[in-house]
Amino acid sequence: MTKLKNCLVLLLTIIPALTVWGQTASLLVTDHYTTSNGLPSNNVYCAMKDRDGFLWFGTWYGLCRFDGSHFETMKKSTRPDSDIPPRKIESMAEDQQGNLWLKTVDWKVYVFYRRTGRFHALGEELKHLSQNMQVIKLQATDNGQVLLLTKDKNLLMATTTPKGHIDIKTLFSSKGKINPFTYQLYRDYCEENNGYSVWVGRDYRIFAVPRGKQLQQRMADNDNLQQRKNTQLEAIVAQAGINDYVQIYEDNDRLVWVTTPTNGIYCIHSPKSIFKLIPFDFDQTGVRSIFQLPNGNVLVGTRSRDVFILNPQGQRIHTFDYKTHGIGAIYHVMADKHHRLWLSTKRDGLVVATPDNSQPTGYRLNHYLHDDNNPQSISGNAVYMTYTDKKGHIWVATLDGGLNLVKQNGSTQLVFYNRHNGFINYPSYGLYTEVRNMAEDQHGRLWIGTIDGLMSTDTKFRQPQDIKFETYKEQRASSFANNDIYTIFKDNRDNIWMGAFGGGLSRLTNYDKHKHCPDFKTLGMREGLRNDVIVSITEDLNGRLWFAGETTIACYNPKNERIRNFDKYDGLPDVKFEEASACRMNNGEIWLGCKQGIIVFDPKHLVNENSNYHTFITNMSVNNRNITQQLERIENQHGIDQLKQIELKHDQNSFTIEFAALNFINNNNVAYRYRLKGYDHDWNYSGQNRQASYTKVPPGNYTFVVETIDDSNPTLCSRDELHICILPPWWATWWAYLIYLAVIGIITFFIVRTGLQMNRMRNEMIIGQRLAKLHTMATATPAKEIDYSQYVEQKGMEFIDQLHRIIDENLQNSEFNIDTMAAEMGLSRSAFFKKVKNVTGFAPLDLIKEFRLSRAAELLKHTNLSINEVAYRSGFKDSSYFGKCFRKRFGLSPRDYASSSRE
Repeated sequence: MTKLKNCLVLLLTIIPALTVWGQTASLLVTDHYTTSNGLPSNNVYCAMKDRDGFLWFGTWYGLCRFDGSHFETMKKSTRPDSDIPPRKIESMAEDQQGNLWLKTVDWKVYVFYRRTGRFHALGEELKHLSQNMQVIKLQATDNGQVLLLTKDKNLLMATTTPKGHIDIKTLFSSKGKINPFTYQLYRDYCEENNGYSVWVGRDYRIFAVPRGKQLQQRMADNDNLQQRKNTQLEAIVAQAGINDYVQIYEDNDRLVWVTTPTNGIYCIHSPKSIFKLIPFDFDQTGVRSIFQLPNGNVLVGTRSRDVFILNPQGQRIHTFDYKTHGIGAIYHVMADKHHRLWLSTKRDGLVVATPDNSQPTGYRLNHYLHDDNNPQSISGNAVYMTYTDKKGHIWVATLDGGLNLVKQNGSTQLVFYNRHNGFINYPSYGLYTEVRNMAEDQHGRLWIGTIDGLMSTDTKFRQPQDIKFETYKEQRASSFANNDIYTIFKDNRDNIWMGAFGGGLSRLTNYDKHKHCPDFKTLGMREGLRNDVIVSITEDLNGRLWFAGETTIACYNPKNERIRNFDKYDGLPDVKFEEASACRMNNGEIWLGCKQGIIVFDPKHLVNENSNYHTFITNMSVNNRNITQQLERIENQHGIDQLKQIELKHDQNSFTIEFAALNFINNNNVAYRYRLKGYDHDWNYSGQNRQASYTKVPPGNYTFVVETIDDSNPTLCSRDELHICILPPWWATWWAYLIYLAVIGIITFFIVRTGLQMNRMRNEMIIGQRLAKLHTMATATPAKEIDYSQYVEQKGMEFIDQLHRIIDENLQNSEFNIDTMAAEMGLSRSAFFKKVKNVTGFAPLDLIKEFRLSRAAELLKHTNLSINEVAYRSGFKDSSYFGKCFRKRFGLSPRDYASSSRE
C-alpha cells in the first residue's frame, strides 16, 4: 500500500491539471414544433395556458390546442348553433368560466366555449355599446374579466356567465374624447365607472382595477414587473438563438414558449441538472473503464489505448500513452488482495500491474498474451473482465477465447485453464467463447454473460477438469438467458442483475439446482423502464441501482420498485454511454464513461419534482369513427375532455380511448396505466403509449380509469375516468327477456298439462283393463264361455275369487301385507308371490296398491271427503305417501284429480 501511495504522489507532481469540471453542453433545452408535428400553420401569433393546463395557440389557420404530445386544431364545430371557427387569431384570454376570448387580425372577437366546443362571434352584443364594433385590443384582468378596446376607443369589460350568456359593460366611453376622423384620443384618460378605476392611453395601454385601489401605483408596479420579465425572457430567447418572434410567453412551470411568424413554436427549458461532463479535449473514441485507486485518484481507460489518471475533481494528472507504456485499451480493472491491478485490455491481452517502487510508474507490468504454441497461455487477447470468487479463484473473460481460470505458478508466471487446457466440459461447437462479464451469487455459483447467452458453473471444485458448465438453450422458461448478456452486476444485497442487449433488465430470483434452471424477474414497462438496452449498472450508497442505456440514465428504487428515467430535459448532456463503464466513488459520486468523456453526478443531490398537473381523456373513437358524432345526441353537449359519462349502443362496443398528462416540463417521464373496471381484472401498463383499445366489450356498465405515473414526481396523483354504458340490443333487454319467459311459460304449461292428461288417460286405461280382468275372472261362470286359460295357468276361478275377496275385506287395513294374504290363501310367501304374479301380472303388494288407488279415485270422484279421510279409507296410513303414490299413478295430485273430476 505504501509503494502505491508513493507512486500516486509522484504522478501528482508530473503534469499539472489539464481538464476541469465541465457542465452540460447548454443550460437550455429547446424543442421546436412546426406543421410536421401537427401545427395547422407555422404562422403562430399567440400562446396561452388555461386553468386545466392545456396550451392554446392562435395561428393563421385557427385555434389550436396542445397537450404535450398532440396538436388539435379547432377547424370546425360539431354544434349546429356554432359560428364558423375564426382564422388569423392574434390574441386570446381566458375568462372566469374557462371560456376563451379570441381576437383576430381583422379586429373581430369570438368566444370559444370550452365545455361545448361552440364558437360565437360577437356582433349584436357590441352594437349598443360602441359605434364601431372593431376591437383593436383584448386583454385579461386579474379577476377573470376581459378588457376590450374598440377602434373608437371605448373600453369594455366582458365575461361569460355560468349559463353561457355574454355579459359586457362599458368602463370608458370615448364620446367627445377622440378625433372623429382619426379615432385618436385627445389625451390619456383616467376615470372611474361601473365600480372600476380605468386607464386608457393614447399608446393603446389599458388598465382597470376595482375602485378604491391605487391605479397609478398598480400600473407602475405592473410596468416594472413586465419590464424585468420581458428583459429576462428576451435574454433566454436570444441565448436559444431565436431572433424572429411574435410573442414570448412564460407558463406557470417556467417554460418559455416563443411564437414566430414563419417557424412555428419554440419551447425553451432551463433544467436544473445534477449531471456534469468531464470532457476530454482530444480526439477520443470513448471512456471504456473507470476505477478509483485507494488514494482516491481515478484510473481511466479509453478505446484509444491511452490510460489516464484523474484526481477526484476530474482533473487529469498523468497520462500513460500507449506508445510508451503499451498497456492498451483497458476495459476493466480489478484489484486483488495483494494490491495488484488486473487490467483487461481489448487487444493487448491481460496486464497485471504489481506495485514496484523501482519502476518509474511505480508498477511492474506483466503482459499475458495468447500463444498458439502454449496451451497454458490465455485463450484470447480481447480480455473484457477479471473476477475473484469467494474461494479465491481468479477468472478471466475473453471475447475471442471464452472463459479462463488463472493459477499462479511462481512469482510472475500464470497458468491459464480454458477450453484448450483442462476445461473438458466446456460447451462445444464454438459457442460461449465470447465472454463479457460475470458475477458470483450468494450460493457460490458463477454466472457468466456471453454473446450466445448465459452460462454458469459451481465455484466448488478440486481440479479444472471437474468444472461443469451449464447453458440454457433448451429451456423455454429461461428465454432471457439466451440473449446477448451485456452486463452482470451484484448489488449489496447479493442480488444478481443482468442486462441483455434488446432484452431489458432482469434479476435472478431463483436457481433450481435439481432442474438446472434459473428464474428471472424482469423489469419492464410496469416499473417504468423505457430503454431495453442496458450497457452498465452500478449502485449508490442508498441501495438504488443506476442503469446507463445508450443515451439515457435510469434509477431503480428497490423500496417502491419504480424506475426514474433521465434525459436532456433533466440536464443530461447529449452523450453516448460506453459498455460496463461505471464506477461509484468513495464520496458517493457516480462516474459513467461515454464517447465524449465522463458523466459525473451525486445521487444525493437528486431532486423530485413537486408540480401537479392534470390527466385528461382527450379523444375517443368508436368503431374507428370519432366520438364527435356520438356527442351530438348528448344533452348539453360537452367536449370529450369534459365528459364524465357516455352511452353507447350494443354495436358500438369496439372503441379506442386517448389520454394525455399535461406535463410540459418533461413528457418523457410520464407513463400511464389504465383499466376498464368491470372488464379488466388488473391494470394495463402502457408506458408512454397514450391509447387504450377494446374490442367487442359485452353490454354493461363500465368505468374507464387512466392514471399517470411520473417517477420524478412520486407524490403526483393525476387521473381521469369516464363512465361507459353499453346498451344491450333490443332482443337482450329486460323487457324482452320478460316476454321470452312469459311465452316459454305459457308453452310449457300447455305442454305439461297435455302430457299429464295423456299420461293419466293411458294409466287409467291400462290399470282399468287389468282390474276389469280380475273382476271378470272373479265373477265369471263357465256358462259365459270365457276362455280362462288366457289369464290363468293350471288354476281355477276359485283362486281369483278368493284373492279378490281377501283384498276387498282388508282394503282399509293399513297393516295388510303379503304375509297375511299368503296365510289366508294357505300358501307360502314365495309360492303365493309367484302364483299371483302369473295369474294377475301384478306383484301382490302392487296389486293391493292398485286396488287402494282405484278405491281412492272413486271416493275422490263421488264424495266430498277430505284427502286425509280418503287416504285412511283406502288403506294408506300416511297422507303424504298416499299423495306421492296417487300422483305417480294418475299424473295429478289427489286435490287436482278431485277438482278435475267434478268439472
